[in-house]
Amino acid sequence: MTKVPDSPGCVSVETVKEQLLYEIHDPTNYLTPDVIADFTTLRLTPDGVDRVRVTGVTGKPRPDTLKLNLSRLEGYMRELIFTLGYPEAWHKVDQLKAMIAESWKELPIERVEYHYLGMTSLFGALAPLPADPLEIIVRVTFTAADPDTLKTAVRRVMANALSCPAGMSVSGTTVGADPRVIVGLWATLVDRASAKPEVTYFET
Repeated sequence: MTKVPDSPGCVSVETVKEQLLYEIHDPTNYLTPDVIADFTTLRLTPDGVDRVRVTGVTGKPRPDTLKLNLSRLEGYMRELIFTLGYPEAWHKVDQLKAMIAESWKELPIERVEYHYLGMTSLFGALAPLPADPLEIIVRVTFTAADPDTLKTAVRRVMANALSCPAGMSVSGTTVGADPRVIVGLWATLVDRASAKPEVTYFET
């Protein structure tokens, strides 16, 4: 394995390993359209500058099925980011949640999630939360079947700005953003005979 001369990047045993291990579930039975590969017999050795020799790959005959990924529209989402400060910051978070819940009581919001940036946004409740931090950044994400519902939800929260917890601020960028499409992925297997290759050339 190598790369185009003078192009950015690095081809080494380490970088090739990273690519080989990416999203590998069963290294003895890695399904591809052409073969079921067994990576456990593979060997990587340096073979010069930006060159790695790959040997020893084994496998089984190609599978009878092909993987099919279908994308589907699953609604829209928005986010708002609030900052709340000391003292009693967690009490202010509770007030914020109550204000949002009341504002959206009659709206067809499908899902609401709260994350505390720098505390729970990556690893959830892995570590205990601080008792009374100097500040809490709250990320609120919410979804609906149509974008207009989300726009109304933002307007209602902003209409209650003067009734918000003391000292609260909101990110102006998130207030003015547009709803984003949620694209879901549905993966399945189809019979190989059902997939007919076809190539179409377009001339400009």
